Amino acid sequence: MEGFGNILKAELFKLVKGKALVKLLIASIIIFIFITILFNFLYELAGDVLNMSATADAEVTEETVEIARLNYEEVVKNHGTLNASRKMMDTSVYQAKAVYNFYKYLYEHNISMSSVSMFGTISNLTTNSYITFVMSTMAMVFAIFGIVTIIRSLAGERVNGTLKMQLLRPVSKDAIIVGKFLATWIVTVGVMIFFFLATCVVGVLAFKFDQSQVYGIINAEKVFTMSPYGAMALTLFYYITYVSQFIILGLFTASFMRKNEGGAIALGIVILLIGSNIEEWLGYIFIGYVGIMQNMSWLNALTLSGPGLSYMNLYSMVGLSSAWFVGMFIGSICLFRNEDIHS
Repeated sequence: MEGFGNILKAELFKLVKGKALVKLLIASIIIFIFITILFNFLYELAGDVLNMSATADAEVTEETVEIARLNYEEVVKNHGTLNASRKMMDTSVYQAKAVYNFYKYLYEHNISMSSVSMFGTISNLTTNSYITFVMSTMAMVFAIFGIVTIIRSLAGERVNGTLKMQLLRPVSKDAIIVGKFLATWIVTVGVMIFFFLATCVVGVLAFKFDQSQVYGIINAEKVFTMSPYGAMALTLFYYITYVSQFIILGLFTASFMRKNEGGAIALGIVILLIGSNIEEWLGYIFIGYVGIMQNMSWLNALTLSGPGLSYMNLYSMVGLSSAWFVGMFIGSICLFRNEDIHS
């Protein structure tokens, strides 16, 4: 791609020197402090453990496992009476199966619930829970920043004529659009990683740091363990993929809607904030509808809560999320290749 390096450097320079980055840092600091105070309030209020169904029993006995098994069978029976559209959105079977297999695993390995830290939840007020609690909100802030930044970099520059000047240079169109995307991605994800590390440090210093293994469950069947540091790394990877998917959404809407900067930003933010709710509504109406937004949260497939759609699992969720990213990236490039410098 001719001129890619120069485009990337120029776009990075604009972002680093611009006021938008300063505003992002200020907003992130304020939100970070507020959420930390809120978590500390919950920590003082609830103590070490929140009451959740998965941690109801300190000791897992044979009777506990049997009750979980009977509950799972009952849920499966009741699930069969639901209509097709409701059944598609009901994850109660997944959750009941996950709890049963998790209890079974703990019983077979003689592990008490009081010593368990469950991955991807706030069932325990520990460092890992604090990270999940903070980043679930912070990630949305960075996603909004990424959407707005990449759209302004394309649609905004179409309006003010800057993009036309870039197209007149001996630089390939692919280099321009990929350079703009990478610059936005590097700055957005870079700032997010900084705050993620800050969250880890505050979590370790201020809240209970459980050095025992963290437990998770894949597709409601296979229990796996990892160290707290491994859980932190996996959580960071998840939020990187989450933010990346919305930056690519902004790139696609800017390529598709061209000069309609405000409309593209509004559409991107609406999809970010209520896209999964819209898909749930569509799911009830159109039987067999396969959601995309519902399955971006692939981290849920490693917890007791499960995915947003009953027929999904970790592998199909990751597959759909990847298809979302690749499809929009290719679509954006194809649309931009047809860009007319005279328009």
